Amino acid sequence: MPGLQIRRTERPAPGFQRDVPDDVVAAACEEAFGAGAVRAATATTTGTYNVTFRLDLADGGEAYLRFAPEESSQGAADRHAMRNEHAATPFVAVLGPLVARTVAVDFTHRLVARDWVVHTAVPGVPASDVLLDDAGRDAFHRNLGAVCATLHTVRGDGFGRALAPVHPRWSDAVAEDVAALAADARSAGVDPTLVARTEAAVPKHADALDVVRVPALLHGDLWRPNVLLAPGTARITGVLDHDAARWGDPRAEWAWSRIRIAGAAAEAAFRAGYGDTADDDAASVRDAVYDLRHTLAIRLDIDRRGLDRSQIPPEHWALEPRLAALGC
Repeated sequence: MPGLQIRRTERPAPGFQRDVPDDVVAAACEEAFGAGAVRAATATTTGTYNVTFRLDLADGGEAYLRFAPEESSQGAADRHAMRNEHAATPFVAVLGPLVARTVAVDFTHRLVARDWVVHTAVPGVPASDVLLDDAGRDAFHRNLGAVCATLHTVRGDGFGRALAPVHPRWSDAVAEDVAALAADARSAGVDPTLVARTEAAVPKHADALDVVRVPALLHGDLWRPNVLLAPGTARITGVLDHDAARWGDPRAEWAWSRIRIAGAAAEAAFRAGYGDTADDDAASVRDAVYDLRHTLAIRLDIDRRGLDRSQIPPEHWALEPRLAALGC
């Protein structure tokens, strides 16, 4: 594209985040907006999965271009994550202006052997970058609870990933999800004994999981890094990256697990924003299964990216206490 400036930032990145050639970036910009419509494409320094460029448009607007990893670099748990996000987008639209709108999407691999998407920009700064006082944190957690509650009003016909909600029983969808995470964890070098115990925990608690009869829409990765705030406030202006979206138990939402770690005050504020959770007798067992699943996902991410676990509080990645809580 004539006149298009492509700016790159050097930063350490996982091996599957391979760079995208300039001519491919330019071609995707032209397909999305037309010749000369994009002035600059700047590689972002955030995100650990897709390769993302911020696009400065000739009309003064802004958009984002994202490339998924090549299929040979994708794991079992995140395979076709961009396609999963695209499948969920018409349902996540229940959040209105909080969600980006798709401008262009291409899964044909005509330009490059990768899926790619262009979407509008959503205003705000990541909640993980905002320092709030106690009152601000309570307000944020209430607002996050309200966002979750809105998402969970959307109901589906089957359980599983947004791309293929094929399971009539919730326990089967959870087992499939955990099995995919377990396969990736083994490949990443996570202790195979812990991985096997984690995978075996799901069928042991299938009855508790199958109390859930109606599939609700889950964002799948709803927490501070994927939530945008108006600068200096707790007001949520955007919700990002729903590529892990699925249909399932509202209590399996990532935010519920993170809230329990955040403490009693955070959970009380979240519940106040969410409203009635209608806890049943099996809810605590399901919560423990979800906490175990999410911990395996975190452990996989840490080990796959080569991070130093000694620098991360163990309540975020230690599988043993979660297994013990389930008698596994």
